[in-house]
Amino acid sequence: MPIGYGMSCPVLTGVGVGTTVFVWIDAAIFLARFQGFQNGVALFLVNGVLLRVPCSQIRAIFT
Repeated sequence: MPIGYGMSCPVLTGVGVGTTVFVWIDAAIFLARFQGFQNGVALFLVNGVLLRVPCSQIRAIFT
């Protein structure tokens, strides 16, 4: 189920650092560990690689 509607990045509301989530961006869904949020960009760790995703491109977060 998607979570969150907040202020700085609505889709990330309720997601804590270190939480493993499914991320839906445009045409892809992937499993990642949330690392934080900075200047409109969400940081996710995917297979040891830090992925920077602009908040505006995230469609939903699933737990």
